[in-house]
Amino acid sequence: MTTLLSVSDVAKHLKVCKMTAYRLIWAEKIPAVRAGSQVRVRPSDLAAYLKKSQSGVRGGPNPHRQTSRLLAALALASAANRVTKSVTGGVNSDRTE
Repeated sequence: MTTLLSVSDVAKHLKVCKMTAYRLIWAEKIPAVRAGSQVRVRPSDLAAYLKKSQSGVRGGPNPHRQTSRLLAALALASAANRVTKSVTGGVNSDRTE
């Protein structure tokens, strides 16, 4: 008989909080079995999840996230520039004459 892991055990193995482990189970990323009100995970299913999730990790930052942050920063700078022009009437107040 295989020993099943509790959600707390899964969280400890993944080094995440218990709620994150529940979310992974509810999202069906980690298969689980329900025994009454208890949720249990087979060690082999946890190992398969870990193997699958590590295969996609490249170690670098997500380029899509960086692009979206850059676009957000550019949009913010553009909006700030428009506000400055509308307040100053298009005159650059940083220039000294």
